[in-house]
Amino acid sequence: VLARKATVSQELEKFVTDYCDEQVRAGAWKPRTQEIRKQCQRDLVAYFGKDKKLTAITPGDADDWFLWLQKKAPEGRGLSRVTVAKRLKDARQFFAYAVRKAHVPSNPFDGIRIPSQDNPERSVEIPVKAFLAVLEKIDDPEIRLIVALGRYGGLRIPSEPSEMRWGDIDFVKRTMRIRSPKTERHSNAIRTCPLFPELIPFLEALRPETPAANSYVLMNHRGDSGHYRRQFEAAIKAAGLTRWPRLFHNLRANAFTD
Repeated sequence: VLARKATVSQELEKFVTDYCDEQVRAGAWKPRTQEIRKQCQRDLVAYFGKDKKLTAITPGDADDWFLWLQKKAPEGRGLSRVTVAKRLKDARQFFAYAVRKAHVPSNPFDGIRIPSQDNPERSVEIPVKAFLAVLEKIDDPEIRLIVALGRYGGLRIPSEPSEMRWGDIDFVKRTMRIRSPKTERHSNAIRTCPLFPELIPFLEALRPETPAANSYVLMNHRGDSGHYRRQFEAAIKAAGLTRWPRLFHNLRANAFTD
């Protein structure tokens, strides 16, 4: 029966679209995860074509796609090693599902070695003095808090500041309860960390007189980071600095280094 099903091969774009939609309906993916998976879908379709049959994609074709991701334009996509690794993982996930559904007999992406995702060249030191110079160019108190939570608190931006409630912040014990959508599927969605002194002025600037415990700290800038990423980038430029790679990730990395 499995062999007979596998002969009815689905088309690439429709299969991946249906799979992604199914995961979203089931609540398995957050919006950001959905967008990342869609990026892989677009790269698969761009290379193979939307009507490519799943059974027609061989391990050799998968190798060629993997190399195409790394080649500079116009011969390829010119993606970073870290991004290529993510694309490969997602492609494997798509085709692992295809194997389980008996659309293909095996996963053509399984034999490709996932490249290291450590890239020291993209790790940048952001001294506190330089960070303060950037903060001076930001007028919006919510954006000031968001980037401060990344640089001083080591929070994942945008997901963790977006989930923060006033009841999560204990100004007496100087602790913060951090809700992490990224790790909730591993049963460690909440952690407690110190409320560092550097963060208190940014929180006080937004703190209502009688905040409801379950009310969100951020009222205007919850969710996707695109709308305040541009303001942060403009502030970096206005401070006379060069935009660093992995804009928010390096804030978090510097907090851990401190």
